[in-house]
Amino acid sequence: MQSGFLKITLMSFGLLVLLTTVHAQSSEEQLAKADSLFKLRKYTQSFELYSTLFAEKKYSPAMLLRMAFIEEGLAHYANAMYYLNLYYLHTYDGVAQEKIRQLATGQYLSGYELSDMDRFAEAWQRYGYIVTAVLAVVAVVFTALLLVTRRKETKTLLWICQSVVLAMFLVHLHFPFAKKAIVCDGTTFLMTGPSAGASVVAKVGGGHRVTMYGKTDVWVKIGWQGKKVFVRESSLKPLER
Repeated sequence: MQSGFLKITLMSFGLLVLLTTVHAQSSEEQLAKADSLFKLRKYTQSFELYSTLFAEKKYSPAMLLRMAFIEEGLAHYANAMYYLNLYYLHTYDGVAQEKIRQLATGQYLSGYELSDMDRFAEAWQRYGYIVTAVLAVVAVVFTALLLVTRRKETKTLLWICQSVVLAMFLVHLHFPFAKKAIVCDGTTFLMTGPSAGASVVAKVGGGHRVTMYGKTDVWVKIGWQGKKVFVRESSLKPLER
């Protein structure tokens, strides 16, 4: 009975590996076809394939850059900004940042000025892996010292230090940086409250970048010109890696 169960488990695992491999190959073939169409300047056809891959989260930074190029060529500036910002989050390419700034200036889009907190958040996210590595090494060192130390006073001090390091590690991994999003609807109403019956603060087009501060049902609280306003969740495309 155990032998039969083992065979079934191995067969299931093998089938799962096979299906995953086939799906990966299919995605690679689709991406290669889309890239080929892009090089032939068949942008509409290539974008359809890119969109399918993007929906399946099978994208690369280069693909995001091509999608932004196509959308800008079609004057879909909100989508172009979305893909450009995603590309920058993956690469931190200075050329892309300059392109974002130029496009924002040319289309009169707001939310692209970087505050000190924005720069700090970017640096934290960009080099956070170094902080993670350092804290992990320090935690391992303190653990080793705890195992070899016999003096009670020393152990107490090491426990305190270890607790501080672990607390810093948790804060580092879950630091609540405010998330950004791109306004994607051509006509978006900014409201004073999370309700369709609230007063309209402003009517804006797509492409603006905003900071999100929370969510109530289908409404998201965002920052707009120094104020906190509400917008429907469907009007935003969050910028997440």
